[in-house]
Amino acid sequence: MHPPSALAPAHLLLGNGGEPRKPRPASRAPHPGQCPGCGDYPPWRTIYGFARRWAAAGILGVIRDQLRRRIRLAAGKTPQAASVIVDSQSIKASETVSKATRGWDGGKLINGRKRHLICDHRSLVLLVMVTPADAQDSLVARELLLRLALMHPEIAIIWADSGYAKNGLIP
Repeated sequence: MHPPSALAPAHLLLGNGGEPRKPRPASRAPHPGQCPGCGDYPPWRTIYGFARRWAAAGILGVIRDQLRRRIRLAAGKTPQAASVIVDSQSIKASETVSKATRGWDGGKLINGRKRHLICDHRSLVLLVMVTPADAQDSLVARELLLRLALMHPEIAIIWADSGYAKNGLIP
């Protein structure tokens, strides 16, 4: 049994999207024998289990928000952003990804998913939403901005490209 404190540095083993990476065998470590603490992490399944439970309970979101707050304060900024930037990025998905969660982005010729990001001006993430790539930014904007208003009512200015303005939510 591993205490949660043993998992604190285990976030370094998380890959894109928060999915845990399987650790390399010691023989394939970047610097075999020179990597202090390489074998100190719990098994990857343990890390994955904790990460899933923490994400479901909202703990990862609280950690993200506290880190963003500390970074802003250390930079001499207010703890909360007053303006944000919203944009999307289409990402190719492999054939193993369910067809229900991917789509064809005709503008970028990509079959995959689209991630919609809301960041402050220091590129610190406030909100992420993943949709199939065929989702129109203007339609996703309604849900995205509703979530933003609920989670961050202090936001006064939103910078977005014209793709988000098609339904009139963003002038």
